[in-house]
Amino acid sequence: MKLHQKLVIIVFLFSLSTSYSQNNISNALILNSRVEQMKEEGISYLGQSEYLLVEIGNTGFTGMKRIIKDATKKLEDFANQSNAKYEIIHSEEFKSVVPLPKIKITFRLLNKDGSPIVKKEEATQRLLDLKKLLDGGIITQKEFDKSAAPLKKMLLGTD
Repeated sequence: MKLHQKLVIIVFLFSLSTSYSQNNISNALILNSRVEQMKEEGISYLGQSEYLLVEIGNTGFTGMKRIIKDATKKLEDFANQSNAKYEIIHSEEFKSVVPLPKIKITFRLLNKDGSPIVKKEEATQRLLDLKKLLDGGIITQKEFDKSAAPLKKMLLGTD
């Protein structure tokens, strides 16, 4: 084999190994990106009766209709587990392939009467804030009673 042929073979093999290494690096970056996105996926409490649902496609080729369908199912299941209805406040679609396509839905859970469901810690804080407003003369006793009634009802578990 001539020197020229040997050089061509060496260059070819080198380009294959470089390409293989670049593919591995590329795959590792995509996998790392997916792992980071998975940390974001799910339902989290934002405060003030609002929640955030993040649904991410399984691949870059997952259609947005499928992602929305999966997100809606999770939202309905979450509301049913809480024996509540839900109200979507905001929805945003991200249709990119890398990172993967996803949807973010901000929503609140509602009681049967349509009032927002409040966590006990938050209801306690709101009640204390209302008391400060009453004591400071900013609101009247009537306004305090009206605003405090649903919070007290929720905290005491009375109907």
